[in-house]
Amino acid sequence: MDEHLARQALDQLTFSREEQIYNIAMEVASDSTRQRATANDVTNVCSFYKCSEGKVCIVSESNDPSCICAESCIPAEDEESFVCSTQNVTYDSKCDFYRRKCIEEIPESEDLHYFGECRALPPCALSELQEFPHRLREWFSDVMISLSNLDEHLGGLSADDKLLLMNSRQAERHRYAVPVQWKFRSLDRHPHDN
Repeated sequence: MDEHLARQALDQLTFSREEQIYNIAMEVASDSTRQRATANDVTNVCSFYKCSEGKVCIVSESNDPSCICAESCIPAEDEESFVCSTQNVTYDSKCDFYRRKCIEEIPESEDLHYFGECRALPPCALSELQEFPHRLREWFSDVMISLSNLDEHLGGLSADDKLLLMNSRQAERHRYAVPVQWKFRSLDRHPHDN
């Protein structure tokens, strides 16, 4: 068998990652879309259309790309693909976690915590719980000091926040109050009322 025929036979037996995603998306697409779209359409239209994690690109009847929740993910090949959520639940892969989040099997508040199987989390010791507020305020202070060295357009502190930090460092009793208030203001989103 010559090399060209062998390559054609191999191409018919194997699917690229894009074709697997296309096949998953097409299972969800409407019958008329499925009849009109071809792998070539998806490759051309969807290859430049970015979908977020857990979603796949499909092509509408008017040949417009859009994203939908993936119906399934390519199975993980090893345990290193597992991910652990902030609720200490292990998922088969990052794709599986975000796919489930997309179809709302996972609450919006649950996030990806780390890669690998979840580990048993021992309860915090009383001394750790008592130490936590002090460590947190120290960390806010360190972050604020680090950001004061950056320009605002690069993610650094505003001129007003830099001035507050400088004044708080001069008055030792306010050393931690300003960083804690600054962090609270940055986390205060809805309603933004400080």
